[in-house]
Amino acid sequence: MSVALADLLIELADPGKLGEFNREPEAVMETAGLTQTDKFALRSKIGGLIRYQVQNDLQDPAELEGIRKDFVIAALALDVIDVITATDVIVVA
Repeated sequence: MSVALADLLIELADPGKLGEFNREPEAVMETAGLTQTDKFALRSKIGGLIRYQVQNDLQDPAELEGIRKDFVIAALALDVIDVITATDVIVVA
């Protein structure tokens, strides 16, 4: 488990920390002690990929890049389902 990434995600629930992250994401990630793979996952903005990294703590960004396309699509689909279930709102892109 990537504890540093999980901790940062929890910290980002604070509006002040989120604002800091939005202004200086690289500095916040560096201060949080994220690995290059953690940063890769967070920069992707793909919820399923971030979740995968938190759970598995891969050490090489190439490992995340190498995840099969259908896994990423499935993770995205799960994120969309979570959003729809949680809010009962369907957003069509």
